[in-house]
Amino acid sequence: MFNLPFNITESPRLRRVGIAALALAILLLLFTGQKLYSQGEAVTEIGSGTYQFVGRIDQDGLDFTSYGYVYDIEGVAPQALFSDADAVNASEATAHFTYYATAELTARAVITDSARAIFPLDSVGEITYYYQDSPSASFDDPQSFMQGTAVTTATVRMQDILTVQAPNRGLAVGNGVFSVMSAQPFTFAGETVRFGRQGKSYRISTMGDAVRTDPLIPESSVLLAGDAASVPFWQSFLPVIDNN
Repeated sequence: MFNLPFNITESPRLRRVGIAALALAILLLLFTGQKLYSQGEAVTEIGSGTYQFVGRIDQDGLDFTSYGYVYDIEGVAPQALFSDADAVNASEATAHFTYYATAELTARAVITDSARAIFPLDSVGEITYYYQDSPSASFDDPQSFMQGTAVTTATVRMQDILTVQAPNRGLAVGNGVFSVMSAQPFTFAGETVRFGRQGKSYRISTMGDAVRTDPLIPESSVLLAGDAASVPFWQSFLPVIDNN
């Protein structure tokens, strides 16, 4: 039971303030905790803060395919993320958490002069994270990153900015956001967990090395590393303040 420090029946204004405070308190209780409850079972949310990943993007015309693995999750012991306890020498072959994403080009621009060129590329798509109890991924086989149990799906919006460093070679910097559409409970390290939760948003940033293999299609690939940082729940509901 919530005890308010005043009688909300005293006036309509106080009543509105009291109801708003009560609603805010309930929302904070629902969305700021690490423990979620479903049908009486405690579910721990992991990946609720930040996590880091490495991967690859393959471009084929207007289509992008991205795949890789998560190597660090805030609040999770690094060695728990790999089947080999030696996390320092971890690779996709031992990673429990992998991802596979597809996206489509939505906008493109070019700015260039006699010595420089920059290509911004915008895309939208969908990403799925997998938990591989027995890791088996290999960058030689993109489909191998889809093995195991699909635990989280999200929509993705990205802007990748390619700075040309040499013919058919460039530095790729990416920024974007994804919103979780579903997060299914699964067993990890002896607990029932979820990786993120439905409705949660993350800011993504990446840095990569890009190589173009066909300028006409175009066809290219990027090796990258990046991180995802959750957007605090309260920021999603901040009102826009107009000083005009």
